[in-house]
Amino acid sequence: YGWNDGQTTPAIRVSQPGTYWLDATDLNHCTGRDSIVISVRQCLSGFYAPDAFSPNADGRNDVFRPILLGRVESYEFNIYNRYGQLVFHSNQAGHGWDGNMGGKPAGAGAYVWKCTYQFQGDPTTTRQGTVLLLR
Repeated sequence: YGWNDGQTTPAIRVSQPGTYWLDATDLNHCTGRDSIVISVRQCLSGFYAPDAFSPNADGRNDVFRPILLGRVESYEFNIYNRYGQLVFHSNQAGHGWDGNMGGKPAGAGAYVWKCTYQFQGDPTTTRQGTVLLLR
């Protein structure tokens, strides 16, 4: 084995982006060369909120919460019913509403949500919208 950085092991560990190539020779003196380009990984970032959820304990869409992709510095998430009453509040990113109000299932229909958050290095942002609770 012969790597372009001088190593002679079957595998190497890389820590920098770039093109790495390997020359290999087997016991029959057959040779081959291959290369790979290592690039910097672009992590996903942003905000996404579903339009509907169905808290029916089937393991799919049972909790409504925004998805924040990035390092969250601050977070506040509120949900209101059609009368403007607060039905859910959280300051913990990733914590969502299970569709209950006061320990009882909330009625099907539209609910208003508001989320104020800040990603590391970014200004505070507020998003709002509606979500449909399906029963």
